[in-house]
Amino acid sequence: MYIKYSPEERCQKYREVRLKYQQAHKEETKAQKHKYYEEHKEERSLKSHQAYLIHREENVRRTKLYYEAHKHDEEYKLKKRIYNRKRNQSLKLEVIDHYSVGNIPQCVRCGITDLDVLCIDHINGGGGKHRRNINTGLTSWLKLHNYPDGYQILCANCNLKKRIQEDEYHLS
Repeated sequence: MYIKYSPEERCQKYREVRLKYQQAHKEETKAQKHKYYEEHKEERSLKSHQAYLIHREENVRRTKLYYEAHKHDEEYKLKKRIYNRKRNQSLKLEVIDHYSVGNIPQCVRCGITDLDVLCIDHINGGGGKHRRNINTGLTSWLKLHNYPDGYQILCANCNLKKRIQEDEYHLS
């Protein structure tokens, strides 16, 4: 005996069958995708970068429009503040890890390990001038320029002591 379904019932039955199939093959599909992505990583990265370059101006324009439309929205401001704080903290940690001596990020003078008080110091002084000339945050600049030599990790107290003892105020 043949059961006749209405179009809506057929769509519902099809959805149910498709969902069962997808659930049964989910892990297999996931493994295939992972394998493909790993095998074509460089190619995908290059294509992604090319697409970015082609559409860069449009994306910048769209981002500016979105910002203008939402800049007075408190929820947007809060999300942006949280995002920037996380990004800046992870960038600071990355830079501190690079310039730290040994496995543990610490001040090179006193050995304190509290990340909240650790900062990046220009070994030869002149940090104020340098910061004014780069027009960006120091951590971003260091990462962008592949972590050049001439920097060390000091805690805020040791940084201030160094500045006083070595009379670095005139270099700023």
